[in-house]
Amino acid sequence: MLSRRRPAKSNNPFVPPFAQPNKLTADGAAAAQCEPASSNASLEAGEAEFSRSPTPLEKMVSVLADAGCTLINAAGPPFLPSNLYNFRQRLDGVLAVDSFLRSQFLKGFSDYISSTSNLRRVLLPCDRDGFGSVRRESLVQLLLLVKSIQQDLLDMLLEKLPEYFDMDPLDGGGGLSSPLPLDEDIARLILNQFRWLDFLVNSEAFAEKLLQILSISPHHLKKEIIGSLAEMIGDHNNKSLVSSLEQMLQEDSSIIVPVLDSFSNLNLDDLLHDQVIMIALSCIRTIDIEHMPYLLRFLLLSAKESNARRIISQIREQLKFVGASQARALQHNELKGKTVIDNTEASILDALRSNLRFKNMLCLELLKELKSLEEPRDHKVIDIWLLALVFMSCESLQKSVEKLFKKKILEGCIQDHMFENCIHGIKDLPKDYLPTFLSLSAYLLACKEQRAQEFGIHMYTCIFDEFSDAYSRQEVYEVFILLAVAAQYSSQPYGFPIANELLMILRKQANY
Repeated sequence: MLSRRRPAKSNNPFVPPFAQPNKLTADGAAAAQCEPASSNASLEAGEAEFSRSPTPLEKMVSVLADAGCTLINAAGPPFLPSNLYNFRQRLDGVLAVDSFLRSQFLKGFSDYISSTSNLRRVLLPCDRDGFGSVRRESLVQLLLLVKSIQQDLLDMLLEKLPEYFDMDPLDGGGGLSSPLPLDEDIARLILNQFRWLDFLVNSEAFAEKLLQILSISPHHLKKEIIGSLAEMIGDHNNKSLVSSLEQMLQEDSSIIVPVLDSFSNLNLDDLLHDQVIMIALSCIRTIDIEHMPYLLRFLLLSAKESNARRIISQIREQLKFVGASQARALQHNELKGKTVIDNTEASILDALRSNLRFKNMLCLELLKELKSLEEPRDHKVIDIWLLALVFMSCESLQKSVEKLFKKKILEGCIQDHMFENCIHGIKDLPKDYLPTFLSLSAYLLACKEQRAQEFGIHMYTCIFDEFSDAYSRQEVYEVFILLAVAAQYSSQPYGFPIANELLMILRKQANY
């Protein structure tokens, strides 16, 4: 028979809501009071750890992780999500509405890139989820497309740039070269982040800061920044940019080539374009001769009908182009420890010729400029080369060149010594200039004026003397023979002088 008495101890976990608490015995109370103090200490430490606020660095890592970027990647640069647009939108949505979170993010990023290795990681192209080994944008490039933090990041990176000016030990502290590969050159990696940004939140502030850094940069970085200004700033703040580059040119003319590249890449209005032309024209007298071909190409490519005459006039007046000038330039560079390897004057002629060939307008303006000169003292050695280049570049103007050349000779504006200086010291000129001089010489010999004939003979003699290679001398020799034979059957009076000159040339050739 079952007992109706309630068990003394039940296994049911249910406790009535109003159950009376168990009474503590004296021994139990004493045991409770004697619990170890270490239990309370452990509990308090855990609560403190749980309630500690994350550091800015931890917060930055967390924000990037929430957006899909794994910053801490043992294999290399950070790991990016496949959808970069959504990544940027999520970051901008979070950081734009919370100024405290934004400041914490920027502080954490600044702390993170205080380490050179970490800075290099975020500047290098990153792996993207789902794209295997394809490497494209860096993390910094993506963060610079987040509107709410772009300007702060630009300032942060520009302020970091001077720390790596003297990073290369092979540079000797002078900043003259940068043999480091790009992925190890932190300064150049930083500069690469600024190229071709989709937008600039505050282009004026960025341009001002960049130009400040530019003024203190070492030479090799200065040239790279100047050459990339159009890619970094675009068409914003062109006026201040042109003024700053003009001031830098006045202080250091050796940066002329990247400055001209920058001018060419900027979308300038007519007023600024004229200002740039004046800046370039003012450099003709100041730059080293090895930079002259670049300057002439820039000027002639920039020429329009409205300014072509002025450009040609300034080139004529300021360009010192004779064989002796090259010798002086070489001697000056040798004193400075430099060597001009290339034939610079041949490069100058090539720069002039290449632009005259495709712009008949320049050829016409050049002939007008030379026709306007009346006094012999106004003529220079370069005028002979300019006439020869027009003769070579524009077939339709060859007759005009011949007539003008003869007119200047008869008027005493072009004299014998000028042609001697014209080809003196430039024996390495391409051989395609030789037929032009021979054609002009033949034209002068066919003229009825004695002075023209004498000058033609003088040209042949100078060409034979200065062009010492066998090919050039053979060309002159054959022309002389043809002209001498023709003179015997002509009533023109130049047959005997040609025969005499030919005899002298043959004697010289026998002595070699």
